[in-house]
Amino acid sequence: VSVWSVGGERPLHQWQTEPAQPLRLSWDHSGQWLAAFPAIVPTTSSKPDQRRCFVWDTETGRLVLNELASDVAWHDQRPTLAAADPQSGVWTWNAESGDANVTRIESVSQRVTALTWLPNTQQLALAMTDKVEIIRADTGETHSTLSGFTGELGCLSVSPDGRRLAGATRFVGLRPGSGYMLPQETVVAWTLANSEVTDTWKIAATASRLRWHPASELFVVSPGATNSARVTVHQIGNAEPLLTTDGFDASWHRTSPLLAIAERTGISIWHSGTRPIPKQRTLRGHLGQVYAVDWNPHDESLLSGSGDLTIRRWQA
Repeated sequence: VSVWSVGGERPLHQWQTEPAQPLRLSWDHSGQWLAAFPAIVPTTSSKPDQRRCFVWDTETGRLVLNELASDVAWHDQRPTLAAADPQSGVWTWNAESGDANVTRIESVSQRVTALTWLPNTQQLALAMTDKVEIIRADTGETHSTLSGFTGELGCLSVSPDGRRLAGATRFVGLRPGSGYMLPQETVVAWTLANSEVTDTWKIAATASRLRWHPASELFVVSPGATNSARVTVHQIGNAEPLLTTDGFDASWHRTSPLLAIAERTGISIWHSGTRPIPKQRTLRGHLGQVYAVDWNPHDESLLSGSGDLTIRRWQA
């Protein structure tokens, strides 16, 4: 894991994790604490699940937490991390506590596959087999239960206004007439006020991340660095995806309808305010496949990471 100052050529910090595993990164709201956690869910195995979460204080470069975790989420207003234990249950940890002791939510005994905080609340959405529970993190009390899907959700995300929740199931099935296995995901959206399912979509891809547009009822589903390179854009109330295209990762601009998608050969820029969603241009320069993309929230620049072992900053 490497941390740079934007515009700097050399990393401020570099760390190596053990065991070796593909990682996703997540900053807390202040930009001081960085969590690294597993990016890919392992296949069924008799071996114990050793997926771990690491948290560093990027001001000092010190590792402050090393704990078993399969998914994590930072609170939107304070440096509190919630995490799903790979075996069962959920724990929380406050980065300002000064120690590495986590607090387990005793009322949660089932295995949790994905989780997220609801904005401006003490509530957590926890994905379990065939259901999602909304609980209070401080008391463990269940607020509501959401259903409408079968299996396990591999990712979960709440809209910025806190009104809607979306998730994607994990399932691999046999494509009819093909003779080979293909990811078959179901994307589900709920209205939190009444716990009702509003929309479901079938997509032939692996979903590892959902990102809502900051100011609309759109969200994008992306696979991460997997063999299933397919990105889809969905709108609440629309029965079909607004966009289906090749890609590994996607990121919304925070103040405009622009969407950046990391493709096999570059970064494509799309305008989600028009129907059908048009591609405006493609940024090229990487020598390998582009696996990650993210807008800088403080300016108009775009960051991309590639298999050519470089990170590029674009004035998009």
